[in-house]
Amino acid sequence: MALWLKYSGDYFQPELLFNDLPVLKGVGFEGVLLPVLKPDSGGLRTRTRLRYFPLLMLMEAAAQAGLKTGLVLDCFHNPILWQNEEFTPPVNSSGVAYLPQSTYFPVCPNNPQSIVYFDRVLAKMNQLPPPDFYYFEHFGYPFFWQNEELDIQLHVPPFCYCPFCITEFSSVVGEIVSTGHQLFEFMPEWLEWRTETMFDMLVNTRDVLANRAKIIVAVPPLSVIDLPFTTGVLPMAYVKEGFWISPSMLYRLKKKSFAWVEDLFEQYAMEITDKRVMPMFDPASAREIQIIRRWEKQFAAIIFHDRQVLTLLK
Repeated sequence: MALWLKYSGDYFQPELLFNDLPVLKGVGFEGVLLPVLKPDSGGLRTRTRLRYFPLLMLMEAAAQAGLKTGLVLDCFHNPILWQNEEFTPPVNSSGVAYLPQSTYFPVCPNNPQSIVYFDRVLAKMNQLPPPDFYYFEHFGYPFFWQNEELDIQLHVPPFCYCPFCITEFSSVVGEIVSTGHQLFEFMPEWLEWRTETMFDMLVNTRDVLANRAKIIVAVPPLSVIDLPFTTGVLPMAYVKEGFWISPSMLYRLKKKSFAWVEDLFEQYAMEITDKRVMPMFDPASAREIQIIRRWEKQFAAIIFHDRQVLTLLK
């Protein structure tokens, strides 16, 4: 099984990678996922510009150690835009604007400001040598799965019903839709429009990057059938189009049992048979790693969420 280690931009410093490189190859890792953007030292609310890690230096160091690289892009999570007085946040079906929780600052994929900002990041990527993968985090409509219930009981998707979404959808159905409540009449069309919007955006993004690297789309730890409803992400279509999917199996964060992870593993192995699934996992013991490896034939790779896993693999 191919093993990858994902570094979080919240704590990452280049020295961490340099210290880990002598170990990673020896314990069986194929590659590393590196954060692109630096968080501001003064906190997310004070960040006013894009600041990048020394990506070229990090990629070269990983390559010299015999490791592949992936670059982690925050697609529609943007604390900088939330400081802009002209920014309009995502809106739920009741017309209430999103209230940021913790460190999650979502933006609507249809918001022109968020598109412009993401395009700036993509332009930066085109200035670098291509990695092996781009890892797209927060690709889709807002869903803070770390705090939200994962047992979906909603009758309508939670987000987004902002003016940009409503206006665009109205032009598609040829009728003026002014509120989220009106969408009950158009729910099948609304759900289809959302998934088509995200699918087209992903394909266009690949074109902007000129097919320079493979793209992994991170998704919340939900069943394949629930993902289009909550986030607008259509995993089966993405896989058929040549993308990879990375469900976050972080069971301890959600206070779930390890059996919950195994159930999700089985679902993804049954639903997506193209070996384009790269689940992300945060094991608590060497025994859990052994259990995960029983699934190696079903998945393209396993991504470990935190470098603490190195202590379990030594």
